[in-house]
Amino acid sequence: MRHKVTVGLLSAARMMGVMSGCSPATKQDEMLVGLLQDGYVPLVDAMVSAGFEQVPEETTSYLNADVGYSVRFDFDGGKVEKDRFTFDLPDCFVLHENQYFIRPDFLTTVVNKNFSLQSSGVMAEPADLNTHEWKNQANKLVAHAGGALRDEEYRLYTYINNVDTIVQNYDLGHRLFEVDFNQTSDGRLAANHDWAFAGYDDGAPDSATWAAHKVRNRFQSAFIEDIYRTMLINEDMYLIPDTKAYDMTQEEVAAYYQSLVDIANTMNPDLLDRVIPAFYNKEMYDTIKSVYPFRSIIFTLYASEDTFEEVAAFVADKEDIAVVLTPSHKKNRWFVDTLHESGKELFVHGANLNEIAQFAELRRFGVDGFVTDFLTPSVMVGLESGQYLEETIQAPTV
Repeated sequence: MRHKVTVGLLSAARMMGVMSGCSPATKQDEMLVGLLQDGYVPLVDAMVSAGFEQVPEETTSYLNADVGYSVRFDFDGGKVEKDRFTFDLPDCFVLHENQYFIRPDFLTTVVNKNFSLQSSGVMAEPADLNTHEWKNQANKLVAHAGGALRDEEYRLYTYINNVDTIVQNYDLGHRLFEVDFNQTSDGRLAANHDWAFAGYDDGAPDSATWAAHKVRNRFQSAFIEDIYRTMLINEDMYLIPDTKAYDMTQEEVAAYYQSLVDIANTMNPDLLDRVIPAFYNKEMYDTIKSVYPFRSIIFTLYASEDTFEEVAAFVADKEDIAVVLTPSHKKNRWFVDTLHESGKELFVHGANLNEIAQFAELRRFGVDGFVTDFLTPSVMVGLESGQYLEETIQAPTV
């Protein structure tokens, strides 16, 4: 999508004139061209090119009317607020003639578009999504059940599965979110580990009851539509839905995924490019693929009866399977090496994956990625540098 740059000095002819000396250039002209040559783009033009509208009388606020959220640049406070999400704003902007210019690489992290300045103006294009690009995000960490939710006293609440915990963990650097879903009695996909865990011992409530439910008596419940909306706001966010399908019939699995696909198609079909299903057995793989041709899919082994040899043989020639997920205590040297030889990666999950020392041990073993409640991508940077080899997370868990 192109947007003609609104600053008159930005026409290609004027730029060429200033740079070549073919026409008189003011000092302001030269400063402007210098900014452009240094890689800055006009903020307002870039945002409009990315599909936003400038909020009237608010020169640093922009509205995405399609999804229904705003982005506000607080240049004095060094923050960018995007709906409920917050980004630190580094020294990557310049105020020139009452207009802000900004580095496009930073703007890409906020609005998930690639920007370029061409003779016709600023161009914004969607970031390219490689089929298996998701597995390289956030230092290969997956936020389990949306990640732990930290309250004001830094108590950690797990298995929340709601927008609050996704917002907090996205701000901490996570981009891969595993979220549990179960169907309400009237067929809606509720973000919830299981109904007994949520206090419904007699089975699934209806959607109206779940909508009013408070997780752990304090956090707002969510449906898949709420999770999808966060993905529309953040186009670098990926969802790994956990169906708990090991006790479902294949007909129930198909109905579950059909609902997931139908809702995405209603909101924005492109969402499905960032949904990474997990299957528990070979039959379930075929069932999911019969519903929708997901670009990437995970073989998760915690409920599988297949041997390592059977799993390795099954995934070897399947291009849509890039990752196998297994409990951390089931790691196996032959299995890790065989997966790597076939171009696959091994991710692990388990209670001990909230301790940094366990991460270090598993990384040395050859494990590629991790599902965790507490650890963040920034901690993984320290782990890779050897900073945290003997430390563990010390925080009360609720």
